[in-house]
Amino acid sequence: MRARGWIALALGLVSSGAAAGTAGPKVGPSVGDAQALVREARELFANCRQQKRRKCEGYTQAAAKLLDATRAEPRTPALYLSLARSRREAGQEAGACYAYDVFLAAAPPEDPEVEKVRFERHACGTPRTASFDAGKARFWKALALKRLSGPGSAGAELSQLLDAGYLGPDLAELADKLSEAALEGAEAAFQAALGGARGQDALRRGVELYGLGRDTHLSPLPDAQEAHAAFLGGLLALSEPGRPDRERQARAEKLLSTAVAHAPELLEARRLRGLLRARAEDFGGALEDFQAALPEDSRTALLRATVALPDHPEEAATQLEAVLFHSMGESSGGGGR
Repeated sequence: MRARGWIALALGLVSSGAAAGTAGPKVGPSVGDAQALVREARELFANCRQQKRRKCEGYTQAAAKLLDATRAEPRTPALYLSLARSRREAGQEAGACYAYDVFLAAAPPEDPEVEKVRFERHACGTPRTASFDAGKARFWKALALKRLSGPGSAGAELSQLLDAGYLGPDLAELADKLSEAALEGAEAAFQAALGGARGQDALRRGVELYGLGRDTHLSPLPDAQEAHAAFLGGLLALSEPGRPDRERQARAEKLLSTAVAHAPELLEARRLRGLLRARAEDFGGALEDFQAALPEDSRTALLRATVALPDHPEEAATQLEAVLFHSMGESSGGGGR
């Protein structure tokens, strides 16, 4: 055990917390799968119909599912009509009227449902008088100033719009622009980290921006960006104080493994994971990473020798001899023998 500890030290291991996300607006796949939500709402609706009860909690639950569906796919007009009808059955008159209005504004004129829906809307009651224009104006202003998260930010304004019940296809544009800006900032933090800028505040900000960008992205994030987000999370897990070393390293290794799974070509993630595996005395796993990231490095040769030692002592001796001669050559300035 002690010998293996020295091997870990020879590999250059250092102790360096976990990436913590913050709650923010959710639009797109982060809300859920729109079609799955619609199916769940239909089941709730059908159960209420079968019970033949005028008041049924399932209608309210179905309306909540359909509200989520409109946020998962804001550009689909039919979802607003389903939401309107579900709200009407749930007795949510004002919310139903609002959803009808959104559908009628978004649906193409040739939609065969339009005339029927106009009649339903007329029977619905008074139109919604509240305006979301001021909130949207604040959103665009904050976005222009690159204030993406925190009080008074574009993210906060979008959250407030969602909390206030805002509906509409232009929700997709708001989310898309916020996601684009957040991911741009996050990618800058990732590139800086690759270059050695790994201060805790910068890492935390990068992780936060990746989370915001993912939560407002209208499609799943590309593998490369998921890898970059997990890589920054792994670095943050190593840098934050307050947790035992073993817990921090296990958390970091898990995040770095996520990064490698999304982008095996991200060699810095493999190198760091290899160091953590070696520290945990998983020398086989460490060797796998070092061979991918640092195939010619003397530490890789040392790991080969370590892995070979129990079953192939002669091979291990040869590997160790090569490492020692390489180290001696480096320390003597590469002079001749």
